[in-house]
Amino acid sequence: MKNFREFVKTHKTQLYALARQNTKRNENGDAVISREDSWFYEDVWDEDYKELVASDNNSAARSMVR
Repeated sequence: MKNFREFVKTHKTQLYALARQNTKRNENGDAVISREDSWFYEDVWDEDYKELVASDNNSAARSMVR
């Protein structure tokens, strides 16, 4: 794992630039998944998210939905 860590450290600027370039954003500047992306219809996280939002002490999860 040291080699990967060194790779990321060495190329951090380029990696972030590539990630920013490939990230779709809405009018508020939030990272979003476009409807054309196959992941848009992925439901694997739905149950986990419902449990997270239902938790009374987790305001961060509730702030994810605008």
